[in-house]
Amino acid sequence: MTDHTPRLFTSDAAIRHVGEGLILQTLPKAEWTHEAHLGACAFIVRERPDIAPECEMRDIISRYNASVGGVNDDMQGYHETITRASSSR
Repeated sequence: MTDHTPRLFTSDAAIRHVGEGLILQTLPKAEWTHEAHLGACAFIVRERPDIAPECEMRDIISRYNASVGGVNDDMQGYHETITRASSSR
């Protein structure tokens, strides 16, 4: 059986790490989890008023995915519904 226990962030610095790593495309691929997705969106909404998540998250995440060798298609990579739900102001 697979363990689906959420990986909680222990500090604001941990959230900042994933948010900045996403934006700068420096976050290791192994750290890009569902929780990291939520943390990065929270970071951008809270700390980056210069980024309009409703307009820019698709490009930010798609660029990150490509930078770590990922694919953005109908089966993997960027998913609009998940991102919209987690990055609404």
